[in-house]
Amino acid sequence: MSRLHSDAYNEHLLYAQRLDQSSSSPPSSSLGAGGGGGGGGDENPQEALPNTALSSPNNNNNNTKQYSTSPSTSAIKEETFMKQYLSLIVTAVLALSLIGLVFGIIPYYAVHAAHKYKYNETLYWTAGAFVLIAVPVSVHGIIQHLVNYYMPQVQKYVIRILFMVPIFSIQAWFSLFFHSASAYIAAFRELYEAFVLSSFVYYIIELLGGEQTLSQKLVTKPPSHGHHGPIFGHIFRPWTMGRPFMINCKYGVLQYVLVKIIT
Repeated sequence: MSRLHSDAYNEHLLYAQRLDQSSSSPPSSSLGAGGGGGGGGDENPQEALPNTALSSPNNNNNNTKQYSTSPSTSAIKEETFMKQYLSLIVTAVLALSLIGLVFGIIPYYAVHAAHKYKYNETLYWTAGAFVLIAVPVSVHGIIQHLVNYYMPQVQKYVIRILFMVPIFSIQAWFSLFFHSASAYIAAFRELYEAFVLSSFVYYIIELLGGEQTLSQKLVTKPPSHGHHGPIFGHIFRPWTMGRPFMINCKYGVLQYVLVKIIT
């Protein structure tokens, strides 16, 4: 019995050693050792199965990873194509359409109206050509600022100022035909002009570093900058340099905006 027990113990010990060797060696070497071991390969046929079972899922995972990465690469290429070429194609089509409209169709109608002595229509079509040139250029600048919106504290005032071009040009164009409503259209233009004037002041303040930085810079300036002219110097007191000077300038601009709206 003791001999049988010792033989079984030795077989289990050899089996454990082969398992350690197979786990430390690559799958190919373990398969070769199992095949060339003679009785060892017949004794434990399950030893090769886990290795192959473990190796095949890895290969399958690698294959699935390769197949999964290829659609993402194609998607990236397609997105790059959309950004680079499709935008250029759309821009080219719009530019050609605008050029044909400005230099082809509108001049034809303007000349046709002039031959019929309809000078109001000639003026209308001629002004429309310039409107169609000015509005897309200003809108393109506005869109570029919105796309590259990296300094919102400054760019929001630039966008407000750029909107003057389409608003003023379209307002003047509409006033040529809608004479009865020209006063209301001009009132809207005056309102927006006052709004842009105040925005321009805040734009200058932001360019100079903001209200806090500008106030600190104004403190270092000579007090003579706060004195008024020879006439208004007898009416108004000198402004103190620093934050009071900046606030008085803002109040003056806002008062002008209010007066312009009322008048």
